[in-house]
Amino acid sequence: NTLEETEWLPAAARRLGAVAASAFGAGFGGSVWALVEAGRAREILAEWSRAYAEEYPHRQAHARFFAMESPPPGACSVV
Repeated sequence: NTLEETEWLPAAARRLGAVAASAFGAGFGGSVWALVEAGRAREILAEWSRAYAEEYPHRQAHARFFAMESPPPGACSVV
């Protein structure tokens, strides 16, 4: 199951330049990830967060946006 926000967020990320984006989770609101070029990550993150606040102002206080610039231990790079 998805929420309106978890359908809107991946589409918004792709409009902003994300290479890929998707929702995931086991209910309770879920999460969304987006894959972007490293050089544009902070710019897209700021635009994505701002767009969400405009679209869902009543939900913004509960939203968390963050970037991971390098993979955590156990992850691998795809070239």
